Amino acid sequence: MSSSNESIETLLLKTFPKEIPTSYCLVYALLAIPVLALDVYLYLAVLHLNFIASSVSLIIGTTVGLVLLVTSYHKTAYAKWSKLDRTTEQPTKSSFKGNLSAYRSGVESHLWLLERSSVSYSVMINNAIFQAFVFVIGFYLLRDKVPDELNFIVTIALSAGFVRLNAESAFKSVHS
Repeated sequence: MSSSNESIETLLLKTFPKEIPTSYCLVYALLAIPVLALDVYLYLAVLHLNFIASSVSLIIGTTVGLVLLVTSYHKTAYAKWSKLDRTTEQPTKSSFKGNLSAYRSGVESHLWLLERSSVSYSVMINNAIFQAFVFVIGFYLLRDKVPDELNFIVTIALSAGFVRLNAESAFKSVHS
């Protein structure tokens, strides 16, 4: 019985990781790839980039965007998880009337919901900010000012950089 209580206490102390674990990194990368693929498609379709001639620029821009988005996703998710953890209540033992397995299941469900909510929020908000900046910077500000291949790299880097800056400020607000 005490080992069950210890495992529940260990579970209650579980937190969202501050540093990005490899498993999270892979999930975040899989979530960022469609967003970046959409931008590659837009540049190929709207600005009529030649895929073969622009391949190096597309690879550089996509890689920079991917790295910045992955770290942004995690930092924003960590900030959101911290806020949700402070503002939501965990299940209480009394609500399960002594049924430790049901209580453990309730705690696991609560932690899973916090994690999924924070990651979903992070991906949604970061993608929305990123895409808004891509449209404004790439198709409005830089459209006729720089060559299209350079436009792609600069637009993706600036947009992802701004998202990263926003995520960093959210992350720092948790620790201040």
